Amino acid sequence: MAVLGAGQWGTVLADLLAHNGLTVRLWTRNVGKAQAWHDERVQQNLSQSEEHPASRVSMTSDIADATGDADAVVATVPSVGLPDLVARLDAAGVHPAGWVSTAKGLMDAHLTTPHAWLTRRVAAPVAVLSGPNLAHEIAAGKPAATVVASHDTTFAERVRGWFHQATFRVYLNDDPQGVEVGGAYKNVIAVAAGMSDALGLGTNATAALVSRGLAEMVRLGNRLGGKAATLYGLAGVGDLVATCLASESRNHQAGRRLASGESGEAILASGLTAEGLRSVQALAAHGRDAGLSLPIAEHVYEVAFGALAADDAVARLMTREATRET
Repeated sequence: MAVLGAGQWGTVLADLLAHNGLTVRLWTRNVGKAQAWHDERVQQNLSQSEEHPASRVSMTSDIADATGDADAVVATVPSVGLPDLVARLDAAGVHPAGWVSTAKGLMDAHLTTPHAWLTRRVAAPVAVLSGPNLAHEIAAGKPAATVVASHDTTFAERVRGWFHQATFRVYLNDDPQGVEVGGAYKNVIAVAAGMSDALGLGTNATAALVSRGLAEMVRLGNRLGGKAATLYGLAGVGDLVATCLASESRNHQAGRRLASGESGEAILASGLTAEGLRSVQALAAHGRDAGLSLPIAEHVYEVAFGALAADDAVARLMTREATRET
């Protein structure tokens, strides 16, 4: 297997694959990081048997070396990095036999999901892996569950076999569109939750954000062809809860920074990979153009890229016309 992207999530997924007996090459663009990894593993392996999972993972900065004979590639780069990744593989003359994407964002202003984008560009089955998966907890061996979604049932079952284990339960799904709408929208709501926490609004406010954010997510998912049942599952409400409650999540951090007065442009320019900030402009615009009620997304956008202060956004949301819960 080839895992493309050696960040925290890529490293965790590589270890999960290795624990299931697979040989894994972990690719990074950073030559120095690959060499440091190699040197550290050489020292570790002096006291490890060949059966130890760590011995099954290697790191390289050569993408052709990482992917040349892999059964599939697992792309752990953010959505903004997928075009460059595909271009690198094309330049290296490598055409993977299967793709697993973990990106939780949107590709463009048309709300194209990573799965839809990839299936138009690669001649191989594509699956999506998404769920309430905080990398540091999985690395610590704490129990978690995820969803693998694909229109290719046979490929999805293969992917489940690669990852499923005692502490990482994998469910199958045939609705990649719904899974990825959930993955993208929950990040926007997590930005709002970060703002709420920074303003000290309390648990009741967070609960309201999560529940009303879910309503917006389902509303958008229905419009974009996703299934409501998917969004009421792990890849929707499950991921939404985890990301909104996890103060260490990047989108939650972005929300706290917005509440302190920092702009969305400045936060992204600082290098923080907050997919919610990258997606919210297109999501808010779609809601306005389609006549779709997405008030949380609209207000997050106004705080991040407009002139609205975070506390004023709260006041506007709380004084909207009272209606029936839908």
